[in-house]
Amino acid sequence: MGRYYLKNEEAFGPITARLYSIFTRMGRITDFYRFVVNDIRKSRAKRILDIGTGPGRIPMLIYEAKKRRVYAIDPSPAMVGIAKRNAMKMGYDIDVRLGSSRSIPFSSKFDLIIATISFHHWAEKATSMAHIKEHLAKNGEFRIYEFKMHGSFAHRILVGMHSLDPDELKEAAKNSGMKVKDIKEKDTMLRVSLVRGN
Repeated sequence: MGRYYLKNEEAFGPITARLYSIFTRMGRITDFYRFVVNDIRKSRAKRILDIGTGPGRIPMLIYEAKKRRVYAIDPSPAMVGIAKRNAMKMGYDIDVRLGSSRSIPFSSKFDLIIATISFHHWAEKATSMAHIKEHLAKNGEFRIYEFKMHGSFAHRILVGMHSLDPDELKEAAKNSGMKVKDIKEKDTMLRVSLVRGN
C-alpha cells in the first residue's frame, strides 16, 4: 500500500478513503471530534500537527476554533487528497502532506502533536512515539485520542479494535522515552497526554 504503511496496519485506498470520509460525518464520530476539539481549544499551542488526519476534519475544526495554521499528515494518498480538497473548499490554511507517525515531513517542532482514533493501528508504537518526541517543541505535548477499551457490549461491537489498550500505551511510552502527563475521560472517550520523559 505504500512506504508509509507497515505490515498489518490499516491502509486506505481511493474507495475506502471515501467511505471513511462519509463515516466521519456520523453522530458517534462527530461527538468524538467535538470532545477532541473542545480539549484542544483550551491549549495554548500555536503549532499543531495532526497525525493520521484522514479526511482532515479535525484540523478543520481546530482551525475554526483557534484560527491558527494547522499541519496534518496521513499515510494514504487518497486521504491526503480528500483532506486537501476539504480544506481548500473552506479556504482554511491547513498544510496537508503524506507522512506517518514514523515519517513526519516537517523540519520544525510542534507545541502539540495529536493522533485521533489512529494510535491503535500503529504497528510499532514505541518507535513512532520516539520519532514524535523528536518533533515536539520544548514543553510540547503528544495527545492520543481514542475510545476506551472497556465499555458496554454494544460499545465493544461498534468500536471493536478501534480502542486504546492502556497497558499497551504505558509500555510503548516507557520504551519511547515519553511519560504520561495526564488522562482525561468522558463517557467512552479518552485522551492521554504525553511529554518527554526525564
